[in-house]
Amino acid sequence: RASYLVQEVAQLYVKHVPGDEGPDTYELRAKTARGDHALVDLETVEQARWLEERLERHLGIENRPVSGEVSR
Repeated sequence: RASYLVQEVAQLYVKHVPGDEGPDTYELRAKTARGDHALVDLETVEQARWLEERLERHLGIENRPVSGEVSR
């Protein structure tokens, strides 16, 4: 996966990914000026939300709705 500078990340969000042959997963994604990027796949929405919230708090990013994200 690519790397990103902290300043490039405008928003973090969680996207549901239906499993084709296996279980569904939840991607933690970053919205940047260069587009949206998958950062990590997690097994549960709770894991993904927890990580999203911790990273946003650490990076000082205000949580805002993003089109396509899992609803809260």
